Amino acid sequence: DRVYASGPKGQPVVAFKDDGQGDVTGTHKAWEFTEAPTDWATPLLYDGKLFVLDGGKRILSRIDPKTGAKVWSGRLDVPDTIWSSPTGADGKIYLLSESGTVLVVSAGDEFKVLNRVTLEESPSRSSVVPLDGAILVRTGNHLYRFDGK
Repeated sequence: DRVYASGPKGQPVVAFKDDGQGDVTGTHKAWEFTEAPTDWATPLLYDGKLFVLDGGKRILSRIDPKTGAKVWSGRLDVPDTIWSSPTGADGKIYLLSESGTVLVVSAGDEFKVLNRVTLEESPSRSSVVPLDGAILVRTGNHLYRFDGK
């Protein structure tokens, strides 16, 4: 019952009620999130939860998709920008930094980095892809497959 939108370069993430017609900018806005909005990544709606990445500041936030209230927010410990959009699979959020660091964050009730893999391959700007219990990571030079085994 909501439509989510985000503009570039620090514009707020906005939720609109989905029952309007025409220009609903002023009449159907449900909420907006301005604290750490996305800069270029697409917000992720996964398992009924909304995740917003500010890749320049390296902050991932979990937002209540109904109210826009922040559930948690955490700084991602990488030295470089994260250009990729977050990916959700298997109860986790996957991110890839520009220098090739893969971060695995819990999609749960608190911010927790579960794992990180440093590939040291730049530029890395693609989103992580889940596939049959594994993830695919494309860097500037290689395609990697990581299995959960």
